[in-house]
Amino acid sequence: MSNSKRTKAKFIDDVQVTNDCLTSRAGLNLFARYLRGIGLFPHINRLFGSMRKTPKGTPIDELCKQVLCFLFDGTSRHLAHFDVLAKDPGYAAAIETDINGMASSHTVKRFYQAFS
Repeated sequence: MSNSKRTKAKFIDDVQVTNDCLTSRAGLNLFARYLRGIGLFPHINRLFGSMRKTPKGTPIDELCKQVLCFLFDGTSRHLAHFDVLAKDPGYAAAIETDINGMASSHTVKRFYQAFS
């Protein structure tokens, strides 16, 4: 399987009527695609990419996407909720992120501390 087929498979390309309930956060998918569509992530990498000390861990643009989706979702105001979301495959699929790439609450706290 080519690399383009693997990355293309995780994006939702069509919206149709269904009786299945895939996730209660279906609007997050549209928001995540909007963020990618307006070209926000190259600007985030350009402005904040130097905050990343090592290439290990979650990329800055992915962290920003997860934080923005978390704020847009509004389910919880607590950073500890990132640990719950990191274990939810439905949420990860809704924001088009691999389940292994979901940020923990500790990762998000370190990300916020980098701004101070």
